[in-house]
Amino acid sequence: EGNVSSPTDTYSYPDIAIAPDGYVGMVYGNGSGSVYSKWNGTEWTHENVAADTYPDGLVFNSSGTPHVVYHDSSSNYLYAYQSGSSWISEVVGSTVATTAADIAVGSDGIFRILYNYDDSWGVCRFYLLTGSFGSWTSDYYVPGFSCFNQGALQIEMNDTVPYILSYQSTSGGIFKLTT
Repeated sequence: EGNVSSPTDTYSYPDIAIAPDGYVGMVYGNGSGSVYSKWNGTEWTHENVAADTYPDGLVFNSSGTPHVVYHDSSSNYLYAYQSGSSWISEVVGSTVATTAADIAVGSDGIFRILYNYDDSWGVCRFYLLTGSFGSWTSDYYVPGFSCFNQGALQIEMNDTVPYILSYQSTSGGIFKLTT
């Protein structure tokens, strides 16, 4: 229902999620940083999440608070959540080069952040962070192919089990992570 803003704006790295109240939220890069927009039923509202960053994923918790994972030009992955009219953020990972990331929340209310990169030996690693602000545990998985030219990376939850969709020009697939 309506455009987010004028058609002359530049958008990159978009993601969309539905809040528990049924309204649509989205994050996107506008050339200056990461922006969160929400449709309130009559118009879009816009908030800057962080300058000089690129959003990767958006999810709402059960109370409707938006949570975002994004990356910066220094190859850091950051997590942020909305607190009133501010965004609280922290660095959750760093890679040789940013490729792709996403965020999901399980039925247990615990967040999972997924990101990947090729290590110095050309081996792709999926890093799965589990937890919440200031308290993350990290596991990694080696899917057996290069992350180079990673076209998509997405995580979704089935109760508390993370599933990954990974697409790359020569390989990829859907993976169920088990620990």
